[in-house]
Amino acid sequence: MGSTLSTQNTRSLLTNSNLKLTNSSIGLANLSLNLLRNYVPALPPGVLGVLSKGDKVDFDSRVIELGLVLPKASNPQGSYTNIVKTGNLLFVSGKGPVAGLDEVPKGKIGKEYTVEEGYQFARQTGLDILAALKLELGSLNKISRVVKLQGFVNATEDFEKHPKVLDGCSDLMAEVFGEQGVHARSVFGAASVRGNLPIIIDSIFEVVE
Repeated sequence: MGSTLSTQNTRSLLTNSNLKLTNSSIGLANLSLNLLRNYVPALPPGVLGVLSKGDKVDFDSRVIELGLVLPKASNPQGSYTNIVKTGNLLFVSGKGPVAGLDEVPKGKIGKEYTVEEGYQFARQTGLDILAALKLELGSLNKISRVVKLQGFVNATEDFEKHPKVLDGCSDLMAEVFGEQGVHARSVFGAASVRGNLPIIIDSIFEVVE
């Protein structure tokens, strides 16, 4: 009798433990999704839900739906190539706000340009990155993940809002790729960059064949 009760109690404890673990997992999943939704406020309602279910999204069509126009991809400005592929990763060389603009901006954020203008320069740079990817791959649908962005902001010595500038490119990636566009990144202030451009961004993407 005592053995039977002990077995029943053990089973009850295991069942309760499993329920607690399941509830904890669900709670963590909901917390992660809520954090992601807060991080990507620019996405239209329902996009994160669609992507989180593993449904296939046509990123080329998404660009059109967003009213984005990809410029002609800029050419390398030295002895290097636009993109290098190794394994399933694409490393995109540093890009600046040069493609698709009537006049190339030159100067420092915090002096010649405001944070808001810097944000738009970063966004324009992101369009050049997407253009280079599409030229290389033939379609953005081969992109499975935006892995990392690294920004170099040509800024004054006392400038402190580098992350807000690079947000221009980060937000664009999230708009186009949804959850798959949320990435790691780093941003630095630069004393100078090539051509006195206000920002340079290099990037890493994961691809599927």
